[in-house]
Amino acid sequence: MGGCVWIYPEREAERIAAPTVNMRATATLSGFGDFAPVPDWHHRGPAAYIEADHFSIIEDQAAEAAARLRR
Repeated sequence: MGGCVWIYPEREAERIAAPTVNMRATATLSGFGDFAPVPDWHHRGPAAYIEADHFSIIEDQAAEAAARLRR
């Protein structure tokens, strides 16, 4: 994941025609203090909330995340 960070400054955000869903982890990572997540109003389109943190949403909770995407 970290290897892709270098492209962000060079990439201009554009609208896409494909349907999207914002997968949101509900748990915060330990060690980040009172870090507030990005508010929902910053995102366009529907959101799916998964009981996971930033990493476990694609690791331990991957099956649940995939099932939510299919729905």
